[in-house]
Amino acid sequence: MLLAPAPSAPFGPKLAEISDGDVALASGLILVLGVVSIVTIPVSLALMLPGAAVVDPAGIGRLVFVVQFVPLLVGFAVTRVSSSAGNALYAPVQRLSDYSFGLPIVVLFAVYAGDMAALVGTGALLVAGVIVAASLLLGYAFGGPARSTREVLATTTAARNAAVALFIATSGFSDPGVLTAVLAFSTLGVVASALLAVVWR
Repeated sequence: MLLAPAPSAPFGPKLAEISDGDVALASGLILVLGVVSIVTIPVSLALMLPGAAVVDPAGIGRLVFVVQFVPLLVGFAVTRVSSSAGNALYAPVQRLSDYSFGLPIVVLFAVYAGDMAALVGTGALLVAGVIVAASLLLGYAFGGPARSTREVLATTTAARNAAVALFIATSGFSDPGVLTAVLAFSTLGVVASALLAVVWR
């Protein structure tokens, strides 16, 4: 429920790059969905979980701004001021993005493996898998006529904004099971999207 209204995963452009898709579209989606989510997440959760979730719109806005907007805006600014500087920085920033994409997934598995393993047999992982698969299919189906845009919309739809969902889980819920479920679901979404992106490439 926390991940459903949380679009615009910061991984979108990286997944588009992996699949050799439309990176510009993925970056644009991050900006548009990030702005929209500051309003839609609190409203959606108020409707879906009335009184159950404490949502701080200002906190969500700060998180989206720092994690998603600042890196994109800095990249745009550097390229705009000096295309040669942008080209020179491309390779090291590319390596950094590779590490920042894979390292958190490895760390999450290492730290929360036991908690996530406890979800086996509860049906939670099955539900997560079905929802991730449906998200990939729906994103691809509604992605337009071009394959590159279909792939971007598919992976962007399935890979939810875990940072925002985790922020709400830790600030609005005392039950540690909520955090574990969000971690398991978001990890499954990112891993499935990344594997599919590799296949598409």
